[in-house]
Amino acid sequence: MPLSLRYCCAGLLLLPLWLHSQPDTLLQRLSAIADPAVRIDSMLHESRRLRRKQPETAYQLASRSLQDALAAGDLPRRVDAQITLAEYTKDRKQLEAAFPLIREARETAKRSQLQALYFDATRILADLHSESTRADSALYYFLLSEREALDAGLPYQAMYAYIGIGELYFLQHEEDKGIVYFHKALEIARARKVRKDYGYLLYVLIEYYQGIRDLENYSRYAEEYLAFQAERKTPISPSDVAHFALVTAHETQDPLQRIQLLRDGIAVHERLGNYRILAEVYFQLGKLYGELGRWAEATECFAAGAKVDERLGMVMHRIEFLRLAYASSRNAGKLEAALEFLEQYNVLADSVRDEQANQRFRELEVRYETEKKEQMIQIQQLELAQSARMRWILLGGLAAILAVAGAVSFALIQQHRHNRVLSAKNAEIAASLQQRELLLREIHHRVKNNLQMISSLLRLQTRFMEDPEAVRAIHEGRNRVRSMALIHENLYQHTDLTTVGMQDYVRKLVDSLAASYNIRPEHIQFHTEVEDMALDVDTVIPLGLILHELVANVCKHAFPDGSSGSVRIRFGRAAGGLQLLVQDNGTGMAAPAGRGSFGLELIRTLTQQLGGVLRIDGQAGTTVELLFPEPQPDRAPATI
Repeated sequence: MPLSLRYCCAGLLLLPLWLHSQPDTLLQRLSAIADPAVRIDSMLHESRRLRRKQPETAYQLASRSLQDALAAGDLPRRVDAQITLAEYTKDRKQLEAAFPLIREARETAKRSQLQALYFDATRILADLHSESTRADSALYYFLLSEREALDAGLPYQAMYAYIGIGELYFLQHEEDKGIVYFHKALEIARARKVRKDYGYLLYVLIEYYQGIRDLENYSRYAEEYLAFQAERKTPISPSDVAHFALVTAHETQDPLQRIQLLRDGIAVHERLGNYRILAEVYFQLGKLYGELGRWAEATECFAAGAKVDERLGMVMHRIEFLRLAYASSRNAGKLEAALEFLEQYNVLADSVRDEQANQRFRELEVRYETEKKEQMIQIQQLELAQSARMRWILLGGLAAILAVAGAVSFALIQQHRHNRVLSAKNAEIAASLQQRELLLREIHHRVKNNLQMISSLLRLQTRFMEDPEAVRAIHEGRNRVRSMALIHENLYQHTDLTTVGMQDYVRKLVDSLAASYNIRPEHIQFHTEVEDMALDVDTVIPLGLILHELVANVCKHAFPDGSSGSVRIRFGRAAGGLQLLVQDNGTGMAAPAGRGSFGLELIRTLTQQLGGVLRIDGQAGTTVELLFPEPQPDRAPATI
C-alpha cells in the first residue's frame, strides 16, 4: 500500500480521537490500525498532542509505540519512540530512568546515521544533565550538539544548542555569558522566523536588558518584538498588547515605580526612532495614570500616543488613543479639550467609514453602469425578436389561411415568454432603484460630513481672532451649521430618506447646544415633550434653526451669574396645525427695540417661510410659541 494512502486511512481512523481521549479507548482505537508504521506514527503523534494536558496518557502511548517498534524491527521509529519516552520520563522527574533510554537512542541513531534523531538525543541528554545539576556535562553535550550540527550544515539544530547553553548559564547566574548565546540563536531565528522560537528569544532579550537597565538594547529588541507581532494575520490593537507588561515595564506592586520605569525609556525610544514601543509606553502610562485618578497626565499620554501612531500610519490605533484621550480629559473636567478630542475622533472614524463607503460607492457605480448596459442590450434583442415574430405572423397569415390557428397559438406562447422576460426586467429595475437609494443615502452622509468640516474650519478660525464679539458670532454660526448637519445625519441613518423623526432630532439638537455652551444638568434642566412624528426636510431645516436660536438664547441670557432653572420644550399637533413652545423660568426678556437682534430677525424670517405665527411673552420668564400649518403629505420632495 502506498505511504500516502496509509496515512489517509490512518487519518480516517483518528477522526474520533478528539471526542474520545481516555487512555483505554485511545489505545484500543490506535491498536486497531493494521499497518505497523502508521500505527506507531499515530501513537507518537497523539502522545505529543496530549503531553501537557494528559501526561499519563501520553506516557502510555509512547511506551506502547516503543513496544510496537521493537516488535516490527523498525529502527528509526524505535529511536524516535525512545527519545519521546525519555522526554516524558524526564517530565515525571525520573531522571535516572531517563538516562539509559536517551543514551541507547543516541548511540543507535549515531550508528544508523539518523542525523536529526541523533541531534535531538544529544540535546535531550544535555537537558537531563542540566536538570541533574551536572552543569559541566550539560555544557559538554550542548557544545557537542552545536559543533556537529554546524558540521552537518543544520544551523537550526545549532540554534537549539545555543538556547540550551544560554539557559544553562542563566541557571548558573552567569547571565553575561548566557546572553551571548541567546544572541547567536536570535541571528538564526531571524532567518526562519518560526513564531515560537523567534518570539521566545526576543522575549528573553527584552527581559534581560530591561532588568539591567540597558535602555538602548531594551528599546531595540522591544521594537523588533512589536514589529514581529504586527506581522500576524490578525492585527494587534492597543488593548491586545496590554498584557505584554514585559515589553513596557515589569509588573510591580507599586504603580509609581512602573511609571518611573516607563518614563525613563521615552527619551531613548525617541532618539532611536523606535515608535512602536514608544506608542506602547504611552498607552501603558495612560492606563497607570488613569488607575491613580491622575486624568490630566493620562490625557497627555494618550494624546502623545495618538501623535506617534499618526507618524506610524496606524489609523485604528490612533482612533483608539483619541477615544481614550477624550474619556480621560472628560474625567479631568476639561470639557473643551474633551470636545476637541471627540471631534478629531469623529473626523478620523468618519474618514475610515468614508473610505469604506467610497469603495462600496465605486463598486455600486460600476455595477449599476454594467447592469444598465446589459439591460439596454437585452431590450434591443427583445425588440428585434418581437419585430421578427410579428413579420413571421403576417407572412404566415398571407401564405395560408389554414396556418392562422397555428400562427396565433405560436404568437401567444411567445408573448407569454416575453411577459416573463419583462417581469424579470422589472425585478432588475427594482433592484436598480434600491441601489439609487443607497447612492442617495451616501449623498446625505457626504453633506453631513461637509457641514461638519465647515464647523471644524470655523472653530480653527477662532484661534486666530482676538475680537470676543467676532469669536462669539462664529461660535453661534458653528452651532447653526451643526443643527443642519444633524438633519442629514438622521436622514442617512434611517430607512426613510425624505423625512426626519422629530423626537430624536430635537433631543440631539438640545444635547449638542448644552454641550457647546458647557451647560451642566445642575445649572439648567431641559424637559422635552416631542410628539412622535416625522417631517420633510423643507420644514425641519427652518424649524431646527428657530429651535436652535431659542435654546441658544436661553443658554446665554436666561440664567445669568450661575443661577439655575429649567426649560420646557414642547412640539406637537395643536389646534390648526403644529405648535413649537419654548418656555423658561429665567429673568425674562424685555421688548426688543426696533427689529431686534440678528437671531430674532432670523426667527421672524423663518416663521414667515413656514407660514406661521410667532408669540413672545417675556413677563414671568420667557415663553415663545410658534404656530404653523402642518405640511401636506403630497408636498414636493425636499431639496438636498
